[in-house]
Amino acid sequence: NSIAGTVHVVISVADLQAEMRRGLTYLLLLGLILFAGAVALTGHLGRRLGGPARDMAEQLSGILEHAPLLIVIHDTAGRTLDASTSYHALPPEAASALLAPPEAATDVPTKMPHDIDSMSGPHRDLELTLDGQPRIFTVMNFANSPYRRGRPRHICTNAAEQTEPRAAERD
Repeated sequence: NSIAGTVHVVISVADLQAEMRRGLTYLLLLGLILFAGAVALTGHLGRRLGGPARDMAEQLSGILEHAPLLIVIHDTAGRTLDASTSYHALPPEAASALLAPPEAATDVPTKMPHDIDSMSGPHRDLELTLDGQPRIFTVMNFANSPYRRGRPRHICTNAAEQTEPRAAERD
């Protein structure tokens, strides 16, 4: 104190409150501007991306609702993410047999071939009893999402009934 001296600061409570109000006002204005910007950006992205995403969702929904194939999109743990109406109509034991994992999850092809005969990835014939009648299905799996650490995140399992063609082959 003897070297620098003494400094007395006098601030009135009214001045301090005015400064605090001004600072709070600036913070509120900044918050409103950021909020308005976020709302505008969300609306813009919704308009730009919402239409195509909505269209794709409607297309997938239509395919799953009307496809004669049994179609199931599931994760590698076997949890169903989406499925066709025909799959949902299966008894639980038939549905679980259909989703038996392929021999090696890393062998799941990344795209579906154009016909069953050219299927080079894991496929198998599966016999299911439906309505008391044995039926044969050809079950095919393919990855429908990017691979992570050598394994697909999601797998699409398709099953096409082959009872009549197999019977014709035997005959």
